[in-house]
Order: sequence, then C-alpha cells, then structure tokens
Amino acid sequence: MTTAKTRYGVAGWPVEHSRSPELHNFWLEETGIAEHYGKFAVAPGTFAEFLRDTASGALLGLNITVPHKEEAARLCASRSQTARRCGAVNTLVFGDDSWHGENTDAGGLLSVWRELAAENGGVSPDTEAADSLAVILGAGGMARATLAALAESKTTRAAVVARTRARGETLARDFAGANLTISVHDWTERDTVFAMSPSLAVNATPLGLAGAPPMPSLPLADVAARARDAGRPPPMFLDTVYGAAETELARRAREAGWLASDGRRLLVAQARLSFEIWFGVEPGDPPPSFR
Repeated sequence: MTTAKTRYGVAGWPVEHSRSPELHNFWLEETGIAEHYGKFAVAPGTFAEFLRDTASGALLGLNITVPHKEEAARLCASRSQTARRCGAVNTLVFGDDSWHGENTDAGGLLSVWRELAAENGGVSPDTEAADSLAVILGAGGMARATLAALAESKTTRAAVVARTRARGETLARDFAGANLTISVHDWTERDTVFAMSPSLAVNATPLGLAGAPPMPSLPLADVAARARDAGRPPPMFLDTVYGAAETELARRAREAGWLASDGRRLLVAQARLSFEIWFGVEPGDPPPSFR
C-alpha cells in the first residue's frame, strides 16, 4: 500500500505525458514500500525556484525530464561521476539539507542497447567494430547522456546533429577527453550524416513527443540496405521519446530494416536504477503496459 503523501516524483515541462508515476507506483506497491510518486509541472525558468521553495524539505527524490536536466546539474550540491561527465542530472536525492544528482540515462541507454543487440543479433556496445559510427540527433541533456554511454562502449566515432550548432560544439568540447572522435553537423545535414552508414542512431530530441513536432524524414531504408548488402548486422535506432505505444519514429526505423526501440524500454531501464538509488531495492518486472 502507498500513502497519499507524495515525497517522490518527476519534474518537467511538459510532464502530463509522463508514465513514470505508473511505473514507480507499480514497483512501490510490489515491494510494499509506503511511498507515492507524483508529477510536478515546472515551467521553463522556474526550476530553481521550484527546487528551493517547493521541493527541498518536502520531497526526498526527483526524476528530472526536459528541459531541466542541465539546470538540475548546476543546482545540486553534489553529483555522481557519471552526472558530472554528462553535465546533466535526471535523478535527485535529498539529504543533509541539499540535493545530490545522479544520471541514470547513460546506464539505462547502455542496458537497452545491450538487450536489443542480444535479442536480435545486432552490434552491442561491447562489440569491437573498427571505425564504428553513432549518430546523435540533438545536443541537450539526453545527447550528453548518450555521449557518456558511447564513451563506455567500443564505438569509435560519434556524429552530433544539432538544431543549435553551438550547443553541439559545446558537447564536442566537453567530451574531448573521451575515447571518441566527435563531429558536429547542422540540422540540415541529416541526410549527409546518415549517408555515412552509422551502426547506431539515437533520437535525443523531444521531436515526436506528444505535443511536439514529428521528426523530419530520414534516409533510414538506405542505411539498412547498405548494411545488408555489405553483410553487416542491421543498424540500431534508439528513440528516447515514448508514449502509450510504439513511437512513429521507432516504427519508421523498424519498417526500414533497423533494430528499433522507443523510449519505453529506456524509461524502464533508467527508472530501475533510480528506484534502487532511492530505496535500495531492485524492482522486478515493469507492469504489463510497458512490455
């Protein structure tokens, strides 16, 4: 049983679409932990005030979603090594009158990548592949977590395709010490980048999220065909956006011949890590609606 008092939750804008409460409250019920997980709509420009006046002292744990992950990293008193490397925080823990920041997006992405590769014979993050390329669409907090994950993989090259080129260049500078060759490309260069035959692509933008514009067309079939003709494993597409069903972008990638997953699997993987951080308990399977 859970209590009516909410001491854990997710903060973002928009946040109405979030399925984190469905997931965490299921696990809380399953584990018998008497807590409740809610939603907090925090408009852009008000996150610092929310953290100072509303959350501190009233909440014990927060998940952070767009657009506040990078600001959360700046505002917390301490951060894990992964969170420092990402420059973004998606999990906050309150203690000793201050917030500690974690980033479970990077670990969650690696977990989904490994699972999808194992299930379908794709290239895993642990596969040695000469001159392998990953394409990251976006340059925000999720893009940072993706680069942190890539830095722990065998991938050798990353191409950041940014709607704001300056943000992409900042990312490249921040990860200059990683074992990656990083190139930055304008948003209009998407087709050119996909012509480089990536083995992995990650949508780290909110495009495709409920209420947001869809992702523009991408030459997905061409990439899959080149991999097939060369006898390589099919490329992998990880969409970090999620909804009640498979996202349009993940469906487009799958139908074009990619191994594809939308953000539901990532949500479960990163949430599992957050749950363990907060409660010291490894949760079981997610509810049926996430499977």
